[in-house]
Amino acid sequence: MPSSDPVRVGLIGSGWITEQHLAAFEAAPETVAVALADYPRDRGGRPGRGEAVAAQAGLTRYYPDYRRLLEQDDVELVTVALPNALHAEVTLAALEAGKHVVVEKPLCLRLEDADRIVALAEQKGLTVGYAEELCFCPKFVRAKELVDAGGLGRVFFLEQTEIHEGPYSDWFFDPTLAGGGALMDMGCHAIEYARWMFGKARVEAVTARIDTFVHGHRGPLDDFCLVHLDFEGGMKALLQAGWTQKGGMTSSARILGPEGVLKVDLLQTTGLEIYSTGGVPTADVYPGWQRPGYAWLWENGYPQEMSAFARAVRAGTQPSESAADGRAVLEIMWAAYASAAEGRTVRLPYTPPEGLTSPVQVWLQREAR
Repeated sequence: MPSSDPVRVGLIGSGWITEQHLAAFEAAPETVAVALADYPRDRGGRPGRGEAVAAQAGLTRYYPDYRRLLEQDDVELVTVALPNALHAEVTLAALEAGKHVVVEKPLCLRLEDADRIVALAEQKGLTVGYAEELCFCPKFVRAKELVDAGGLGRVFFLEQTEIHEGPYSDWFFDPTLAGGGALMDMGCHAIEYARWMFGKARVEAVTARIDTFVHGHRGPLDDFCLVHLDFEGGMKALLQAGWTQKGGMTSSARILGPEGVLKVDLLQTTGLEIYSTGGVPTADVYPGWQRPGYAWLWENGYPQEMSAFARAVRAGTQPSESAADGRAVLEIMWAAYASAAEGRTVRLPYTPPEGLTSPVQVWLQREAR
């Protein structure tokens, strides 16, 4: 009989997203955080704040090397919230150690590693959650309920936007660690949102336009992209993602059907507006006009996401957002970079060129052709 005890969680990574995960685990009754670890410095780990983050969260166990955390018998589930290039190594090690895993987006960089993750989880009977929080945000969930109930008729078009000013950490601009720019960081959200809204229908073709407009001084990675997806069944999606928007983040969608239109704005229409000359730093309100959230963590779906993953662990099933979904998104991103590089529509399935280790390499090599 499955246990009703909270799932005991160990977190790997100490950046901003780990702090959100810690808050989500505290808010989710199905989970309890028990330890935190970093990627070891002697193997290329970046200086982090792990010990301080653990102490602030009241965790008595901190491990500078994540492999020590994986040895802890009482840790059932681990979160992988590290630079993208480390996701595959740490996720596979966690599965080999018999741990369930939640992996931050993107799942990993190489499709063969994604396949290994899916296969190893199935072989060992372990749960892998793909941390796509948009599919758990209350506004977006309500929108999907309305669509699924037939409120628009058979939907045929969706546009989704994920855009802000740029990342908070330098590693996002490192091609080796990130594996891609705004498409990998923001476009992955839009891609999975479209797949989810269309019932995980198969994507048949990808057409993309990608460029660097604002952050070229920080490196060669893309900071803006437009991606068009053709789905089996004829549905279309137009996705915009970037690090190019001043004045706050936009996360929104517009969905069309023969009997109506549905618009969703996650962040810009919260029902609250404030103008403050000095801002409210303790509440993440900056000088000028702001639309502060009233329950930011819940509005953005983090506790609901972690609760869903914990329930899947206890049930011995794969969650609604799984490693297989992360693999599908990764393939689409590879195809999008190829489409932008070659100026053509790319049909799926897509096989990356031999020798490439990250999606953005297809695009970065475009001038050498």
